[in-house]
Amino acid sequence: MSRLHRNLWLLLTVVVAVCVVVYALSYIALEPGHILPDVGGDGAKNNFTYLYHSTQGKGYWFEGMNYPYGEHIVFTDAMPLLSVFFASIGNVSAPTALTVLWVLVSMSVVVSIIFISRILLEFKVPPLSAIVFACLVGIFSPQLQRILG
Repeated sequence: MSRLHRNLWLLLTVVVAVCVVVYALSYIALEPGHILPDVGGDGAKNNFTYLYHSTQGKGYWFEGMNYPYGEHIVFTDAMPLLSVFFASIGNVSAPTALTVLWVLVSMSVVVSIIFISRILLEFKVPPLSAIVFACLVGIFSPQLQRILG
């Protein structure tokens, strides 16, 4: 397969992956700044700690739970990579923090589909079949069920 054909298949893989992810995660893709997929249990707590620390936090110490002492941000499942960054730059609104979170989650699924497709191509699977099965493996991953909490 020539380099041009590989690049065209890669482009087709990216387009199909984006379309499949937007369709599969349509509840996130339509309004990423205004969606909380789970409003009860662990999902609600994780979203609350992430948003609270992103908008009102400072450093690695989370003061939204265990009053008056607070807790380290890692113990609260507040996605420290994002929330500490947003807490350090300050003035981040909750819709902005949610949009960044859901865009990164969606993009991770797109990237996983692209990598799975590349792996299948290395095993000499026909390109169209590689795209189809990469989308199936990426979308039916059990980790996507964890979005709900």
